[in-house]
Amino acid sequence: MQIIGVIRTTAAAATVIAGIAGITLGAAPAMAASCSSYNACLWREEGFGGDVYADPDGTSSYVGSWVSNASSSLAVGYGDYITFHADANYGGDAVYWASGQQEPWLSDVYAGRAPGWSWNDEIESHQRGIH
Repeated sequence: MQIIGVIRTTAAAATVIAGIAGITLGAAPAMAASCSSYNACLWREEGFGGDVYADPDGTSSYVGSWVSNASSSLAVGYGDYITFHADANYGGDAVYWASGQQEPWLSDVYAGRAPGWSWNDEIESHQRGIH
């Protein structure tokens, strides 16, 4: 198993870089309020759309059939890292997000995956504080 962290630039840094390059940035979707401290949150649709799964413990060996391999957005509440796994029982490929990070489009995230495989519709379990 290979665990790779996802590093995101801050909005301020992205705005400066975009300004230098002459690019206009659109507003990113806001993280839903349901993703509070230590929660792992998954949405069935990109851009934080559709049904939301929010785990108050931040750890689950299986996210459940309605969201397993059907998650297209995620967010981590404030307080800790969350490691997301491609398989149940914390198996398979893994990637972690830090406290407060969010990803509205898992189809754009390839860290820790075989070439050509994104994290869209691939999460089955997650652990708080493991990275």
